[in-house]
Amino acid sequence: DKVESVMSAKDNVLEFRGKVANRTNVRRRLGLVFDAVSELLIKTGPDLVSIPDIEEYSGIPKDEIFRFYPDKHALLSAMAKGSMEALERAISSSIAGQVNSDWRELIVFGTDAAVSFCNENPSAAQLVFAGPFGSEDRAAHDDANTAIVAALRPGIPTPISDESIALMIQMDFSCLRYGYLRDGQISDEIAVEATLASIAYLEGRQSINLRSASAS
Repeated sequence: DKVESVMSAKDNVLEFRGKVANRTNVRRRLGLVFDAVSELLIKTGPDLVSIPDIEEYSGIPKDEIFRFYPDKHALLSAMAKGSMEALERAISSSIAGQVNSDWRELIVFGTDAAVSFCNENPSAAQLVFAGPFGSEDRAAHDDANTAIVAALRPGIPTPISDESIALMIQMDFSCLRYGYLRDGQISDEIAVEATLASIAYLEGRQSINLRSASAS
């Protein structure tokens, strides 16, 4: 009985180690796929990326890729989700701890963080600005917007609503997207325009809210 128990335990360990090794191998092979997509995004843009090209660049057979992603758009959507989450973390961390700053400075910090992230990570920027490709990255965009609103909220004057902050974020993002898709990077001039547009919008909302409050 003791021998059987030892053998059974050994079998369990071997099975567990096999599962761990298999997961590690899957992650490694998916990493090759993601690296290939990132390279292709920079070379051709998302519209021209194809599964056969990904197969050629990664060395991973397309049948194996299809085990995880039914088509190109599902793969791009999953990658765009990760890129959007990374962008949100970069923006939120730039704002964190700055609650004593003027709220206009918070917008500068957030915009500059977004510009740096996108210019330093061109494949991620392609995914963030060219999407959404599917439900995954569409939801990630919404979640990122909510998180950035929460990061900004303590430093934004109370009369300005969360909805106005969310709209401001989309306005800023649209300016950066325009610059990136036009030039392949976000210039200082575009960053300034995005910041000015965002600040002007919230100043306008603040003025309207204050007038409404005094009138009542």
